[in-house]
Amino acid sequence: MRCSRCQHENPAGAKFCSECGAPLTPSPSYTPRHLAEKILTSRSALEGERKQVTVLFCDVTGSTALAERLGPDGMHALLDRFFDLAIAEVHSYEGTINQFLGDGFMALFGAPLAHEDHARRAVLAALAIHRGLRDRRADLDAPAGMEVAARIGLNTGLVVVGKIGDNLRMDYTAIGDTTNLAARLQALAEPGAVYLGESTYRAVARWVECERLGERAVKGKAEPVTVYRALAARPPARAFHGGAIRGISSPLVGRDGVLAAFMDCVRRLETGRGGVVTVVGEPGLGKSRLVAEARRLVAERDLVWREGRGLSFGQTIGYWPFLEIIKSHAGIGEDDREDQSWAKLEREVASLHGDQAPDILPYLATLLGLTVKGELTARVKYLDGQAIKRQILLASRRFFERIATRRPLVLVFEDLHWIDRSSAELLEHLLPLTEEVPLLVCGVGRPEGESPVGRLREIAARDHGGRYTELALAPLSPAESERLVTNLLEREDLPPRLRQMILARAEGNPFFVEEVIRALIDAGALERSDPAGPWRVTTEVDHVTLPDTLRGVIMARIDRLDEALKAVLKLASVIGRSFFYRVLRAVSEAERELEGHLAALQEVELIRERRRIPELEYAFKHAVVQEATYDTILLDRRRGLHRQVAEALEALFAERLEEFYGVLAYHYSRAEEWGKAQQYLFRAGDQAGRVAADAEALIHYRQAVEAYARAFGDRWDPVQRATLERKMGEALFRRGDHHQAVEYLERSLRHLGAPYPTTRWGVRLAIGRELLRQALHRLIPRLFVRRRAGEPAVAAAERERIYELRFWIDYFVDRQRAVLDSLLLLNHSERSGLPAGVAEGLGGVGIICDFVPLPRLAGYYHRRAVELAEQIGEPVPLGIAYTGLAFHEHLCLAQFAPALDHNRRAMQEFRRAGELRGWGAPATMAVVLLVQLGDLAAALAESEEIARVGRDGGDRQLWGWGLLARGWALLRAGPLEEAASCLGRAIELFEGIPDYGDVAEASGFLGQCYLGQGKLDEARGLLEETDQLIARWGVRGHQVASTHAGLAAAHLAMAEHLQGAERARALARAKWACRATLGIARAVRPTLPAVCRLQGTYEWLRGKPGAAQRWWRRSLAAAAAQGARWDEGATWLEIGRRLGTRADVERAHAILSQIGASPDVTEARRLLTDGISERRQGNP
Repeated sequence: MRCSRCQHENPAGAKFCSECGAPLTPSPSYTPRHLAEKILTSRSALEGERKQVTVLFCDVTGSTALAERLGPDGMHALLDRFFDLAIAEVHSYEGTINQFLGDGFMALFGAPLAHEDHARRAVLAALAIHRGLRDRRADLDAPAGMEVAARIGLNTGLVVVGKIGDNLRMDYTAIGDTTNLAARLQALAEPGAVYLGESTYRAVARWVECERLGERAVKGKAEPVTVYRALAARPPARAFHGGAIRGISSPLVGRDGVLAAFMDCVRRLETGRGGVVTVVGEPGLGKSRLVAEARRLVAERDLVWREGRGLSFGQTIGYWPFLEIIKSHAGIGEDDREDQSWAKLEREVASLHGDQAPDILPYLATLLGLTVKGELTARVKYLDGQAIKRQILLASRRFFERIATRRPLVLVFEDLHWIDRSSAELLEHLLPLTEEVPLLVCGVGRPEGESPVGRLREIAARDHGGRYTELALAPLSPAESERLVTNLLEREDLPPRLRQMILARAEGNPFFVEEVIRALIDAGALERSDPAGPWRVTTEVDHVTLPDTLRGVIMARIDRLDEALKAVLKLASVIGRSFFYRVLRAVSEAERELEGHLAALQEVELIRERRRIPELEYAFKHAVVQEATYDTILLDRRRGLHRQVAEALEALFAERLEEFYGVLAYHYSRAEEWGKAQQYLFRAGDQAGRVAADAEALIHYRQAVEAYARAFGDRWDPVQRATLERKMGEALFRRGDHHQAVEYLERSLRHLGAPYPTTRWGVRLAIGRELLRQALHRLIPRLFVRRRAGEPAVAAAERERIYELRFWIDYFVDRQRAVLDSLLLLNHSERSGLPAGVAEGLGGVGIICDFVPLPRLAGYYHRRAVELAEQIGEPVPLGIAYTGLAFHEHLCLAQFAPALDHNRRAMQEFRRAGELRGWGAPATMAVVLLVQLGDLAAALAESEEIARVGRDGGDRQLWGWGLLARGWALLRAGPLEEAASCLGRAIELFEGIPDYGDVAEASGFLGQCYLGQGKLDEARGLLEETDQLIARWGVRGHQVASTHAGLAAAHLAMAEHLQGAERARALARAKWACRATLGIARAVRPTLPAVCRLQGTYEWLRGKPGAAQRWWRRSLAAAAAQGARWDEGATWLEIGRRLGTRADVERAHAILSQIGASPDVTEARRLLTDGISERRQGNP
């Protein structure tokens, strides 16, 4: 057996060295299996590396006296027990025994197992050895009156790792006196003491109570060395904080101006003035630090501060930052069960909204992925994705509005460049609130023009310029960078070479400055002897080589971490920029040591604790750190880690997995587990579709197609593929991309074996075929109304939905196809036994008949739709059916009173279902009816409500309808300036959709408004341009009536001021416009009083008073039959103006005054005052 002290070879069985007398100890490795596996796994990466290590020397004091009392056998047994105890403590801190030295040993910490906190581990192991010797005194079986005590010395320094053998023996080359000084300190130590060199003390002072023993002479050292004695581990509450050793910190440098500007925004907020602020800058310039400093400054103020963060992979997860914000505000934790989450959200919404909580709660719950239950189920069960989206936008706006009304609210969106499109849309939707309540919206991100950051900057500057502040961070100046370095190192006399090295690398990037300094500390080029003292430069600075890029510096720092910390950091990088502790714990192989590893990573400032409540969450200090770490993982390993994370999420959140569909889809896709990936991509797409996060839904569906192809090739089930194509088409339809939506819908029909005609003649032939089928359905229903053999229910439902979508696309752009769509929907639904589709198809065919016009047939279909909807009993079919019936009664029959009643019923049903867009259509028609009936006050109030709901719900169509209806009511009630403003804004909204029919109608009313203001040239120009657009767009029906009536009035007004040929040309154009308007009146009966009034004026200006009076009498008769009070008053006013009859003007004045038509009342008063003889009597 070889002696470990003198290397003399002794005979087998010898217990003491025959050369030096040292006890002989067995040579097998004492290293536990789990440590051995770690060493063998990482040895190839370690061999040849320079490693910072801590060396521990330990021996038993008084071993000679003990051996004399115990004898050889007894001493051997005692040393065995001592080594068992001591080595167990070394291994518990993942140190390794490198050498046995008779009655002692040498241990290494930091190599071959790398640990960032190796010095701390070594000292804690040394203290534990002494504690074990005291506590287990009886187990050591020492002679009576004698104690077993040890002396321990430690020193920290660099070694070059050599060969690591299969027996785990590590060769190394010490740099300087790392090892020798540790041995000398052990020799100096008193029994039961742990002596430390200065380098070890500096590394552990934060965690260990130490006593400075002063300078001691040491053999082999020319100068005395400072020696410290380790006393005990510090309790956590007494440990140094603020980065005393590893951490470096500085007040904010070079950002006084932007911080002051941010705080000005906060001060204005506290006075009730909201605003928008963007903090933009390249990575590392301190955007998040600036916001964190602002948050610290306002911590004690009476305001609410909420933050959400974009995810680097979160562009496919709809509304992610808002989910964070709403959950945080309601106190919902990630480990809360669904019932707990619901209860917390319900409590918060109730506290904010009181009795209105049912209008908010189901939609915020849907946004959070919570199942709506109980009575509130009816609020969401009938809604499609687009309807849900409108409610989410409305509920979110009112939720944040109420919070801000109570206390000023700051909403911060970090990493704005990464937020998903739905979140960007919701954020834009909230911006107008900054004009109304104390809300400050803060976007933090990189200055990328096409990103959500660029979009927010553009909108804020354009629409909210007076409340917008942009804070653009630039690199620090050389002087500012020098001040930052001085602050971080707490010294101004840094050697010029080192200072220049730092500044040249960093180029004014504060994060880069910090990382360069940390790299120098890690390399041993900077150190300090006291936690509160300044840093000083070591001789190692001459050997340091720093990378030229920020990413390179970070990579170098990561490379120097021990393997355990590196593994945790890599695993966290796979989870994301921020990560929940329990997700990391679930996938970590070092679960017991995880807290320590995370503490160490925080200590070296690679990660930070993001929040503890409601869930412990960490985040990488900077996105570059996460990206750099992630990129170091080999692809095979990366795939495995993504799979582990996904499986952990499935296990941890099994009861509420729907909240994580998008995240699971991401991880399984990165894991290339294509079967699972396509499963979650489909689910994530459906989930996004349910809340109309259409951009995200499309991404998920397209990725699902790719994943399916990788997993199963081209073996698609036709119905499944048709469903996917339909869902993508529907998402495109909701986004307004109708052309592409039609392509997807037609592909879906082909997969279902029901191709849609592609030519105009094909469409006409299909209409004829479907008309024949519909006639047979009506005449011989038992024979022809039956389901197609072999068609699955899912396929039938898919076709029904496709025909519905096509009808609403074609209704506005291609009425011929819309006729085919309505017939296909009705016939297919009747054959397939789909009552809701039948009811909607009946209504669609009824509307088409209204436009032809075939009023009796239209009435039949509308009444059948109502009967069937009543049988179904669900609110959406009822709302659709009653809207169709009201449309028919209003436009086709001019029966205003029943039409108003049926619109009210439709509004009630849509409200019951929570369908805002559905509610908006009958609500707008109700306003039109109120205007025509002369109840202008009610019309103004109800139109304002429509516009408000549309604006708050982010629905441009509904908002436009409200403004159009309000503009028309103001055209009658005045003031005309406000009417023009409403109509102009409505046109902008409709053009943005685009909705050409409503653009035409609003433009026609705006032209009439200009006429009322005396702006004849502007009116004629707008109306003629609109007429050309009507021809180009193919707009028909009631939506062109306002333009043609306005053109007729404009040309008649022109004719009054012209003479000769010009007058004749104006009258000719007026004749054409009157004829066109009269043609519309045959199908759109409410226009008849106005058309007859205009035709009468035309005849009057032609010099035919008899014909004129006949038309005026027809106008009065139609107005009286319809109950159209304004038209009645307007016609009497025209008669009185032309005939000069005071009684007729007085009659007009009475009617118009009664309904509040201010502009016309003013004109009547002018005529009564200036131009009408009292003696003339009215006689139209």
